[in-house]
Amino acid sequence: MKHKPLDVRVPIEEDNPSIVRHEEKCIACGMCKNVCTEAIGVHGTYTLEQTGGEAVCIHCGQCANVCPVDSITERYEYMDIREAVKNPDRIVIVSTSPSVRAALGEEFGMADGAFVEGKMVALLRSLGVDYVLDTNFAADLTIMEEASELIERVTKGRGPLPQFTSCCPAWVKFLEMYEPGMLPHVSTAKSPIGMQGPAIKTYFAKKMGLDPKKIVNVALTPCTAKKYEIRRDEMHAAADYYGISGMRDMDFVLTTREMALWAKEEGIDFAALSDSDYDDIMGQGSGAGVIFGNTGGVMEAALRTAYEYITGEEAPQQLYNLQPVRGYEGIREASVQIKDLEVKVAVVYGTANARKLLEKIKSGEKQYHFVEVMTCPGGCIGGGGQPKDIMKDTDQVRKERIASLYQRDEQMQLRKSHENPQIKQIYEEFYGKPLSEMAEKMLHTSYEDKSEIFHRNNEKNDEQKGESKMGKWKCKICGYIYEGDVLPEDYVCPVCKQPASAFEKIEEQKPSNPYAGTQTEKNLEAAFAGESQARNKYTYFRQYGRSSPEYVGRSETFTANYLFAGKSRFFADRNQEGNMFVECVVLLVGFVCLIKGADCFVDGSAALAAIFKVPGLIIGLTVVALGTSVPELAVSVSAALQGSNEIAVSNVVGSNIFNLLVVLGSCALLHAVPVENTIIKRDFSVAIGSTVFVLLATSAATLFGARCFLPL
Repeated sequence: MKHKPLDVRVPIEEDNPSIVRHEEKCIACGMCKNVCTEAIGVHGTYTLEQTGGEAVCIHCGQCANVCPVDSITERYEYMDIREAVKNPDRIVIVSTSPSVRAALGEEFGMADGAFVEGKMVALLRSLGVDYVLDTNFAADLTIMEEASELIERVTKGRGPLPQFTSCCPAWVKFLEMYEPGMLPHVSTAKSPIGMQGPAIKTYFAKKMGLDPKKIVNVALTPCTAKKYEIRRDEMHAAADYYGISGMRDMDFVLTTREMALWAKEEGIDFAALSDSDYDDIMGQGSGAGVIFGNTGGVMEAALRTAYEYITGEEAPQQLYNLQPVRGYEGIREASVQIKDLEVKVAVVYGTANARKLLEKIKSGEKQYHFVEVMTCPGGCIGGGGQPKDIMKDTDQVRKERIASLYQRDEQMQLRKSHENPQIKQIYEEFYGKPLSEMAEKMLHTSYEDKSEIFHRNNEKNDEQKGESKMGKWKCKICGYIYEGDVLPEDYVCPVCKQPASAFEKIEEQKPSNPYAGTQTEKNLEAAFAGESQARNKYTYFRQYGRSSPEYVGRSETFTANYLFAGKSRFFADRNQEGNMFVECVVLLVGFVCLIKGADCFVDGSAALAAIFKVPGLIIGLTVVALGTSVPELAVSVSAALQGSNEIAVSNVVGSNIFNLLVVLGSCALLHAVPVENTIIKRDFSVAIGSTVFVLLATSAATLFGARCFLPL
């Protein structure tokens, strides 16, 4: 079995060029599945039987952005780039995308959306790269070609309408697989990185007297899909220009997170760096290029140029702040009057939203001239390689980045792509004009129908039938289930940290039920695959709290709040093939006994107080309190003995929260509960003092690695 059931998680191929799954970290929480289904619209649209067992992926990396334990990450390339920097026979050139400069600072403790262009360039220079260029230059180049193509379609009918943008490689692959009939609508202009690569190895190399065979082209981007894009078969314009087989236009893609990881490994103090400037050639971009990173930015930038190309007049102020296409809604619409023509446009992010819009376009319900599509939420600023912090409001973080790029555009005097002097120069010296023969060869591309992946024959499935099924091993300490072909010798249980020797293989039992071998059985297996969701979330917050001290307080609190409602599930040692009916009966009987036991306990306590003539308050603080706390005591002691110290602490905290808010609150709702001032002054003071003591003890143990108070 190559992949786990699709009901469990998103499948990822081992040779995926953009993302990789670190199997030992996966807790099968399903968050990757959710984002790929709801926002991206890929997961849930196919079965592995249809694809011959192959995973469908558009490489957007949003699954990596939501993975709470970093089981899914981008495929790292910074190690290869670092080696190239050390090689004196290589010329390393890095081009930076607009969105990186509005997010990189977050990795070093700066404010969300902080604009750190100068420090970003300085960081690259301190890492030893030879040249630092600005992909905003190529964004302006893209606008020149894309706007010119739009004008040809609108005024001369050279191509179907609407014209779709082509800057997002994840969107392009989505269309190639799901709607290949709409490919003629996609602009043939390459993305900015697709244009920057061949321009560096041809135009820039000639201007600087560099050997193109020695150049190592690196794109610093927010995007994991770019790792896929630069490896597309069509991206070899520089090789065709020189007649050099095997030369790629762009050699590596470095994400924002990779950049930060590399810098931290080198021990560089990012905040202390002095600002640095780009190199002169291909180092200047316009404000139109800057806003490429935002959803709606490509649209606004293209309309500024298209308006002036069509009318020969200055673009109106409306096009420097086109509010209808700005914003954060998934689908937005606008219309712009250009002479006698009302140009209708739409902006969409999220390919799930794009699918909805496509249906309306195909049915004739909606008609546009130009449609911008970005896969990631908020545009490239929400790319799959951007900094992530799931403890934050991710939507608000993206909005801060969006605002940062728009603010930068407003601060610039050069705000139109066609007025960039370096763009004018490269056309004069190399390309001639937009849509010229040279421009078509170097700056444009083609697409292909990839829908066959959904119609694969069953050869792979037939081969898989003869393969052994995936095995299962259960941890004898905590009950965690590991699934795989083999259990690695160095495997460590992610819950209780026990070695592989603590696992025992679950032998497959011969089915003895009427549903054996049927689809019903498969559905049940998928539904119960993996460990419980509660254990998954506990595992994440446990690991995250240990690795990030600044979030320990919040993560432990979340753990406590989550666990007090279902703490017993962590110690349940139930076989997944257990009888659900028996479990339900046991649960029902236990619940009835609990209610009856509570009545007997209250009656007995009241009688005891009457016999010994002791105030009910004293009985409540001693006998009743001890009796109701015995279950918590048993759970915490059991957890401590098994090494699950977080549960031992969180169980107590969660129980107290439940008692104060739910138990006492429910009593107050049902009947008035008068409280004497002495109780408030004396008993509540002790309760608050105890809580403060525990808080200080846990904080000390966490911050200083101490084990003097609580074994954290």
